[in-house]
Amino acid sequence: FGSSRSRFQLPGTRLLGAMAADRTGRTYFITGGASGLGLATARLLVSQGASVALGDKNAEDGKRAEQELGPRCLFVELDVTDKASVRAAIRAAVDRFKTLNGVINCAGIGSAFTTIDKKLEPHNDRFFDFVCKINLYGTFYGSSEGAAEMAKLPADAEGNRGGIINV
Repeated sequence: FGSSRSRFQLPGTRLLGAMAADRTGRTYFITGGASGLGLATARLLVSQGASVALGDKNAEDGKRAEQELGPRCLFVELDVTDKASVRAAIRAAVDRFKTLNGVINCAGIGSAFTTIDKKLEPHNDRFFDFVCKINLYGTFYGSSEGAAEMAKLPADAEGNRGGIINV
């Protein structure tokens, strides 16, 4: 892990370079990978030569994405609120592709609601807890389990072993 922020770059040039990168031989695990930003990210990475493991709760969309992206894609049914599920999904990715170079946490939900309900009462905690489990714990589990796996890799010339992106 490490930061490439230590090198000066003109605004926007890093993104342009990332869009055209050759990622052959690299593997990325993407939570929320069966749709939306997760699937778009997977499509880009596969087009650059990478292998991707898509973790998602939606098996139907996940299997469809796996079929679309071909042999460099693995779909793993995943509940990001369950640490054991995240660990097993990352293990499945490593078993299939033999390495893990990055984790991209795209799984998340949101809701627009007022601070109080229509009766002017505070909302109950049930939905807030659910959102936190997915958005906060899910991101933490993906990051920590992925980091533990990437820590096994040899460091590159800059001392990095992989990367994590939280969306």
